[in-house]
Amino acid sequence: MAVLDNAARADVKDKFIRRWFVEAAQTANLTTTEIQTLVNDLDVWLDGNEGSANAAITAAVRTKAGATTKFAALAYVALKRGGLL
Repeated sequence: MAVLDNAARADVKDKFIRRWFVEAAQTANLTTTEIQTLVNDLDVWLDGNEGSANAAITAAVRTKAGATTKFAALAYVALKRGGLL
């Protein structure tokens, strides 16, 4: 899965700000620009570590699940670890 384009990254930033800082009432300790940098950096990191994440999945599941399903599952795990689920 390719790195998100700028519009998609901006959408992620906006949704993260609304969900994390507004709805979850977390301390706003980052500026909007810093949040965009955070999103951009994590997107690049995910792209560079896709193979590692894929290898962490049991082979029988890895061969059946598509890339979108794998990223969606990763997102749910991250949301749970982040306290959003």
